[in-house]
Amino acid sequence: MALTYNALEKKWKKVDEKTDNTKFETRSYEETEPAELTNAAGYDAAGNYHKQGTWYYKTPKTVTKSKQVEVVDTELNNSNTAKNTAYNKVVATASTAQKGDYLSQRETIRNLDIDEKTRKELETSYRQFYVNEKLDKWDPVLASKPLYGDFNSKYYKDNYPDVADAWKRHVANDDVDVVERYGETGFYANHYTNVGKRENRRANAAETTEEANKYNEIKVTDAEIQSIRDKQLNTGTDATSDLQDIINTVIGEEGLEKTKKFGALRQDVLKQTIAEMKKARGKEQMLSVFKGIEGFSEIMDMNKSLTNSILGDSGIGGVLSIMGKKEDVEKDLEKSLQGITGIKNNAAYNWQQWFDNTLKTRYQEDIELGLTKDKAEEKLKIEGAFARDFIDSYLKPRFNTSRSMDEFVEYIDVKQNEQNVFQTQDQISSLAIVANARVDAYLDKIRSTEDRFFDSDFYFNPTGNKARADAYKNQALTVTQDWEAAKQGDPYWAQQAYRFGIDINNKKDFARIHFQTKGQGKGYDAAEDIVNPDKIKDMIYNEILPALNVKGTKQTSIFGPFTTPEEISDEILKGLNPENKADWDGVLKRFGLTDFKGTIDDLKQYIQETLRTGSGQMIRENIKYLNEKREEPTQEKLGITYIQREEDYKNKAITSDTALFKTFQNAGYKGTEDDFYKTFFPDVDRSEQAFLTKAGKGDTFKMDAFDLSDPMAALGTVESFLSADEKPDKIEREEKTKPSSTFFAIGLDDEEEEDEDYKSKTGSDILGQFTSFFK
Repeated sequence: MALTYNALEKKWKKVDEKTDNTKFETRSYEETEPAELTNAAGYDAAGNYHKQGTWYYKTPKTVTKSKQVEVVDTELNNSNTAKNTAYNKVVATASTAQKGDYLSQRETIRNLDIDEKTRKELETSYRQFYVNEKLDKWDPVLASKPLYGDFNSKYYKDNYPDVADAWKRHVANDDVDVVERYGETGFYANHYTNVGKRENRRANAAETTEEANKYNEIKVTDAEIQSIRDKQLNTGTDATSDLQDIINTVIGEEGLEKTKKFGALRQDVLKQTIAEMKKARGKEQMLSVFKGIEGFSEIMDMNKSLTNSILGDSGIGGVLSIMGKKEDVEKDLEKSLQGITGIKNNAAYNWQQWFDNTLKTRYQEDIELGLTKDKAEEKLKIEGAFARDFIDSYLKPRFNTSRSMDEFVEYIDVKQNEQNVFQTQDQISSLAIVANARVDAYLDKIRSTEDRFFDSDFYFNPTGNKARADAYKNQALTVTQDWEAAKQGDPYWAQQAYRFGIDINNKKDFARIHFQTKGQGKGYDAAEDIVNPDKIKDMIYNEILPALNVKGTKQTSIFGPFTTPEEISDEILKGLNPENKADWDGVLKRFGLTDFKGTIDDLKQYIQETLRTGSGQMIRENIKYLNEKREEPTQEKLGITYIQREEDYKNKAITSDTALFKTFQNAGYKGTEDDFYKTFFPDVDRSEQAFLTKAGKGDTFKMDAFDLSDPMAALGTVESFLSADEKPDKIEREEKTKPSSTFFAIGLDDEEEEDEDYKSKTGSDILGQFTSFFK
């Protein structure tokens, strides 16, 4: 190539191509060779034939030959002439080139009538010339700065694809005026400066309000809740808290003094009761020791021995046993004999008499008692009227409800912090329960409150912490003033708005950038406290105090009400309809009984058993058991502390799982099921009877064919299932002209006694064979 550009010297170097070039070409020509002399048979040049041995000249040969000839190289000379013309054209173009004309000048070069290789070489040389002499590099200093931070070309490229695509097009077209002038970074910066800024395109990524985003009021822990309860919401006579102060205020000085007297009376009653119980148990233990002495037990059981002899010798014992009345008669007879012999073999104690004649009498007049507290005793003078009110309002309901002295003691022996409406509750405890119910609800609400995060409304107008009232006032004023300045174009806030990419007129966004740039450094609050001491005080005064005043108005007595478990269960389940599944399931869920399958009466019983004291529940279960056995509850059976009352003996009919026993029971039998089978059917398997009864209630085996209207019919029905060979010989007996309506209520003579023996034996045999069918 004869045209190059020297970038260092900024000069074109041109050497014209030769235009007088020659070249050698190969030319062809013909040449006749001399005739060959031969004596071989053949023809000569004239066409004459010669025989073998005759000499003659053969016909001469013409051959084609070639040679090199120098000629003018017209094609090369023409090409070189065109190149020389192109060289001149390029130089001329360069001499007149203007800044920004690269693409148009390059197009001129590309249209030159020369070979492709030379054209590309000339284009490259011209590009070097243009970049070196005609192109001014863009100065990044000329780029506009954003309101905050520096221009970020990568962010600009990634976020504005239209600009990135424009750059790619310039590169693909090798637009030197763009590619070499700006470079990629400069191209984006120049675009932002001249176009993007005007179009409100960002020059860098907006920062996040990190501190505002991570700001939170952390959920209160169980330990913190306990600390709150201990410091501000604790209750009890010894408590020092905001809540106890309010309770004491509601009760007043007089109420507090009466509470002390009430405590002293309870302590004294407990002392007297326990002492009396020890005396009674001492007698019981002494009697037990005597019974263990050889020979002494026979003396102690004399009344029982005499009773058995009288009933056995008279012959009426068997009749009474059949009628189920033997135990009642035995008890009455043995009691009568005690009066005759003067021997009693049990340490019976009349607790009702002790309560009426001893305990109540002690508190009829003024009395001075000591109130023991933390080993220190305070002497208190208690007026008779107060003591009598204590007996009527406090002691009597609990004694009358108690079924044993152990239960009575449990109602009285209650610590201050464990008082409740089922045992003992003074006015302080009553108010404390009202207060604690609201405290528990409040703390549960606090416990369930999740973390609180940045709240722009609160940030502008913080409230809820009286201890920070002045700080909150200053915060609200500052934030409001700064926002107004920002909306008026304050340069600082304009910068911060751009920095975080927010609309300065958006209140929520401004709150966040304000906290991020200013508020956090000043200790501003950005979310309401979940709980603080002032909130608790407000809750005490606004929610608890009104409730305490209402409770104080309703409960004028210092002695809290005594509510039985029966009353509570009735109140809880009042109006509840098990048919309403939603309400029924709601109550069961409330008590954690989602698997409960019983009736509403079963649910009442469950609630009562749950609420009742340990001794109270145990003695009632024992009383119930004895009634089911048709045995009268007595101290001999339940212990010396049992408060024996006639109403505890229900004397109800015994329930049974066997149809046979029910049949005889309906006919007048009064004894227990155990005695029935032991006496009349000792060989019958009761489990089989229970099976028969259940089968009779199902579809697979019906009892409809059985006549169970009375015992004799029942035995006859069973007997009818047997073959003639299996039936025992029937003893003839006379028909009664007047049948008795009650099978076991008839007067039995000798003949009837024989029939009874027959029926007992026959019934046992028949049933034994009949039940074998189902084994």
